[in-house]
Amino acid sequence: MTKKINGYNGIILDVDLISGKIDKKAINPHDLMNFVGGRGLGIKLLWDRLKDKPGTDPLGPDNPLMFMAGPFSGFPPPSSSRTCVVTKSPHTSPKKSRYAHASTVSFSNMGGFFGPELRFAGYDGLVITGKAAAPVYLYINDDTVEIRDAKKFWGKGTDQFDKDFIKELGDPRFRSCYIGPAGENLVEYACIINTAARAAGRGGTGCVMGSKNLKAVAVKGTGQPEVGNHKLFLEALEEARQKFKDPKVYGRWRKAGTTAGLEYLSGKGIMAVMNFREGTFTQVEKIGVQPSMKSWVRSFSCYCCPLACKKSGKTTDSPFAGLIHDGPEYETGTMLGANLMISDLAGVLKAIYIADDYGLDIISLGNVIGFLMEAREKKLIDIKFLDGIDLKWGDVDATLEMIHRIAARQGIGDLASRGVKALAEEIGQGSHKFAMHVKGH
Repeated sequence: MTKKINGYNGIILDVDLISGKIDKKAINPHDLMNFVGGRGLGIKLLWDRLKDKPGTDPLGPDNPLMFMAGPFSGFPPPSSSRTCVVTKSPHTSPKKSRYAHASTVSFSNMGGFFGPELRFAGYDGLVITGKAAAPVYLYINDDTVEIRDAKKFWGKGTDQFDKDFIKELGDPRFRSCYIGPAGENLVEYACIINTAARAAGRGGTGCVMGSKNLKAVAVKGTGQPEVGNHKLFLEALEEARQKFKDPKVYGRWRKAGTTAGLEYLSGKGIMAVMNFREGTFTQVEKIGVQPSMKSWVRSFSCYCCPLACKKSGKTTDSPFAGLIHDGPEYETGTMLGANLMISDLAGVLKAIYIADDYGLDIISLGNVIGFLMEAREKKLIDIKFLDGIDLKWGDVDATLEMIHRIAARQGIGDLASRGVKALAEEIGQGSHKFAMHVKGH
């Protein structure tokens, strides 16, 4: 019998959506010691699955979708609750390859409570392969694991789905990850949402999940991995907690979240502005900390983290009055604000809400819209190319309409759903010079 390594459950939950087979597999102790957990272990497992299948279609049944928690996940150390979603990306490609589906690895990271709960249920990771014949969700309650019908949820935005799914499960203790319509429609940069607004955003994880007809994963557990040396663990834990009390280092993050990065990085001249053309947003104070704090109604924390850096606000005195949603954060305020020259805070929050509801990666989304705005400004494309959307810098309404089209893959949204690399290849005329991407991402 393999000796159990402290800090780990030593088990991967393996689910095949084609056959419905559910296995609980022991993890090689060598892999646990050498690849630690989360991203490292996930990439090793991905390599093991695909090393003999070069050119595997990212949207095919053989591509594994993995939810991997690190060895501290589920324990009290601050900032250790992250979950890494590892898969082969549908949104990247090299310049040349002999394989039609050549792409890179995606290891998208999200906070929240999902990773700790997966560990409480007895698993260090979840690996999903295959494709269900119809929409399903995965139910995990300790040793009870079931594939359940999700047809009634297909097509729902993440906001409403989150509310309905809690009623379906009948227990608010469940922690869930899910996709929105963008993932269902196989938008290449669709994301996986956790707790309404935390996202595994990068690399098209939601697109892979949608390709498997998997709407959601719900997990609840009652156990916990063992600690090897409680005395040393508690000493290290206390040291970490004390460091998080330092107001000089963590004070602004606790007070303002990552929104604090907007004005700071703009002031340094290293912000993404006007499709990365500029580094300073001259109107950043309109979407920065001070106006945002006036709208915030509460702070959110990830599991056992004392920072509570996620802020939720309510808009007033605008066409979007009454909207309650998280943000802006650094990434969302930059890519749907400064990068598009939008200084209307309520408009930025509306765009963030719609993107989250569709389940879109906001970084890639803002990159696509910014690229199209620059192409329109340079007269490389016209309103006809944009299906009647007069996409100009700072235009909130045009931005919202483009988000709707992309999520639905309707008209120009179909091409735009593939990212700036595909757009530049279609537009030509030297547009690749301002298409900001690495291998399509």
